[in-house]
Amino acid sequence: MNESIKMKKVCVTTGSRSDYGILSQVMKEIRKSKELELEIVAAGSHLEETFGYTYKEIERDGFIIDKKVRIPLAFSSNKEMASATGEAVRGFSEAFSEIKPDLVLVLGDRFEVFAAVIAAYYQLIPVAHIHGGDKSTGGSLDDSVRHAITKLSQIHFVASRKSFERVKKLGEEEHRIHLVG
Repeated sequence: MNESIKMKKVCVTTGSRSDYGILSQVMKEIRKSKELELEIVAAGSHLEETFGYTYKEIERDGFIIDKKVRIPLAFSSNKEMASATGEAVRGFSEAFSEIKPDLVLVLGDRFEVFAAVIAAYYQLIPVAHIHGGDKSTGGSLDDSVRHAITKLSQIHFVASRKSFERVKKLGEEEHRIHLVG
């Protein structure tokens, strides 16, 4: 009997040129895999004229963007940022419900990453988080958001031994934390 093997869908979310620069290498490896199917959700500044419509860079690199999530980026208060995060959760939720990924891959601590993780978490989609456990100099709101992302994620790719220890102290199981440098 010839049974076809179902490829696992990995949905990479990218919200800016800075995270795409790191994620693009991972995306290339996923695309090469015979076991994984790459899905891409572009959001945030990628879709803004002010930032040069950087989603076009993703397309120039030969990737297909499966969904775009528009998020208001002009906020001058924490209330507006909270509202934008809520809109982003809604957008990612719709994207994930259509794509139906087996895993969502995120990088960093930006509010659109937080929104993507919340959407995945409530849809019971496992999340792999790159750069959890990092710490901003002097502490900041980003640290709390990053730690929240860590707690909602199931797989952790950390950049340093200190980050490894921070993620472990947050209560994450050691076998789920991978030191990748």
